[in-house]
Amino acid sequence: MKIRNRTLNRLLARLACFAFRMLLRTCKVEVREKQPRTSPYVPNQPERYLYCLWHDMIVLHTFAAPHYDLAALVSRHRDGGYLADAMAAIGVHPVRGSSSKGGAEAVKEIVAELDGWHVAITPDGPRGPRHQAKAGILWLAAKTGRPIVPTVGVCDNAWRIKGSWTDLTIPKPFSRVLMYGGKFLRVPADLDRASLRQFAERLEGEMEQLEAEAKRIIAGDDGNAATLRRAA
Repeated sequence: MKIRNRTLNRLLARLACFAFRMLLRTCKVEVREKQPRTSPYVPNQPERYLYCLWHDMIVLHTFAAPHYDLAALVSRHRDGGYLADAMAAIGVHPVRGSSSKGGAEAVKEIVAELDGWHVAITPDGPRGPRHQAKAGILWLAAKTGRPIVPTVGVCDNAWRIKGSWTDLTIPKPFSRVLMYGGKFLRVPADLDRASLRQFAERLEGEMEQLEAEAKRIIAGDDGNAATLRRAA
């Protein structure tokens, strides 16, 4: 059932935000970064970044810890509207658009109006394929000169909500959650279309390796990355 009342949608989004915040407060949340001062959870960064994150981990990325100066590219689909309302409720600036609808307008807004914001993008959304990066984030990095920071979230005990093309991961109460940022990737300004796919594959490889490292840390191997925050 689709709820079309805008006010009611916003109220439900705030209630969902409250529920997810309370859920994540029961978890042991840890934030780590492989490159200092590149995490969206760090204030007063000297540079603005594009954060690459996969769609199935969006609950972790949104609610695990407070963000600073963060905007997010959100689909113009109605389901994206619910997510945009939720993000606005926690202080993340939503930019509506996707690769299939409204993408060009969203990219123009990011380039022209969001100089002071970091931007989070799920390059495998809104329709997949799962964990495959579309070229939009690379094109944006080339146009703006901003580095791309691969970012993953993992937890040791979670529900997996099945979707049409990907799952949604929701941590169970009192689980351990790790938000893990990798070393940033710079994209050449003169990148041609033939090279876009190569960079996309490189980005996918970085994300895959980062997730594997994060899972090893969750399993007990602490790794070498700096720890920013531990929260009971």
